[in-house]
Amino acid sequence: MNHPGRLTLLPHFFFDLTDGQSLLRDDLGIEVEDVDTAVEQALIVIDEMHADGSLTEAGADWDLNIRNQSGIILKKIKVT
Repeated sequence: MNHPGRLTLLPHFFFDLTDGQSLLRDDLGIEVEDVDTAVEQALIVIDEMHADGSLTEAGADWDLNIRNQSGIILKKIKVT
């Protein structure tokens, strides 16, 4: 039910990068409507990393894990 003037809290998602050995943990994250929107944002970030050469320089196969505030991984996206 929609209540005008009521504060709506959005879920918080984090984007962690891993190559299976190293983990680059996202401590800031983003607040978006749902996990599907988080995936859309993650794909934008991955495209930007490909464009600026960040992933090429890393030289390994990386995955981007989307996790919630509880630390549960909700989605895994192959980035290289």
